[in-house]
Amino acid sequence: MDSRFRVRCPRLFGALAVMSALASCGFYPWSEPHDRHWDKVVKEAVSVEIGMAAQAEMDYVGDRDVFRFEATDGEYYELDITLGTLQDYVLDVFDAVGTHVASYRSSAVSRLFWAPSAGPYYVPGPYYVEVTSDDTGTYTLTIVISDFVDDHPDSADNATPVEIGVATQGELKYARDSDFFTFEATEGEYYELDVTLETLPESALGIFDADGNWLAGYGTLRAPFVIWRVPATGTYYVQVGSYSTKTGTYTLTVSTSDTVDDHLNLADHATPVELGVATQGELEYIGDSDFFTFEATEGQFYQLDVTLGTLEDSVLRLSDAEDISLADDYGRSTAPRIGWYAPATGTYHVQVSSFTTDIGTYTLTVAAL
Repeated sequence: MDSRFRVRCPRLFGALAVMSALASCGFYPWSEPHDRHWDKVVKEAVSVEIGMAAQAEMDYVGDRDVFRFEATDGEYYELDITLGTLQDYVLDVFDAVGTHVASYRSSAVSRLFWAPSAGPYYVPGPYYVEVTSDDTGTYTLTIVISDFVDDHPDSADNATPVEIGVATQGELKYARDSDFFTFEATEGEYYELDVTLETLPESALGIFDADGNWLAGYGTLRAPFVIWRVPATGTYYVQVGSYSTKTGTYTLTVSTSDTVDDHLNLADHATPVELGVATQGELEYIGDSDFFTFEATEGQFYQLDVTLGTLEDSVLRLSDAEDISLADDYGRSTAPRIGWYAPATGTYHVQVSSFTTDIGTYTLTVAAL
């Protein structure tokens, strides 16, 4: 059995650390350092030369072989295991300090992996390959530079420019591949970002600013569609990837939107509400949220109610002027209610959003009781 695995060595300079923001969405494959015996692992490692086959053997059940190789910045590498008498194995790749960056099980036919660029996860130094098995027997490990060509860069520093309103073809060519795109946007405008799936069965999408800060996106939708309000004129980045390890083709379209938001999703531009009077609202697009503001008096009890119209489910959150959360009804009811004593006289904010991806109308009432 001949199994193949690919890893791309990090670029040393110029990449944004945008991948870290997607960890919570399931994009990012890295994990904690390998184990407390890492120093021993390093000492056991056998150096392998790129392009040369290394003969090895699992001498006993639970045996582990560790190999060390030097990599050139930005290159893709293929790690090939050719089985002799060994029947199965697990292959793991670690960086110089023992952080796990990739893994491969012999039950798969092949797998490709992209190592992230410079940033908070990057550690300079050699890579280590660990082979383990519950079997015994011989095998051969070969590491070669790959001729793999990616259609769109895996980092924001070389992102593909997209033309507004024009569909751009893309393909996730290997497990954990991701494609970066860039576009210019104008403050206050709404943009629609739409991923249309072709052979790719599902995808995730993230929007970042020039500093690598995550702004919006989805990590769990089959075909993400995002309407997004631009916070400031400038350059922005879009990352398309797979929530799991799927591969395939898709198109990305970034276009200006004619969406008109009734209540902005920014606390700084919250709509003032009159106490005791119902205020109409609508979540117009997936990911929309509406902000409201009111003045409260210390010690006074307030009741906040959402009455659903066409909106089927909602989340209600109360925060102070510094956006510190004070109370919420997250997921406890479809039409939430909050009862609350004001800790101090001042300005407070209310955020209404959807518990899932629903859109529709509702009314919000804030009353002093």
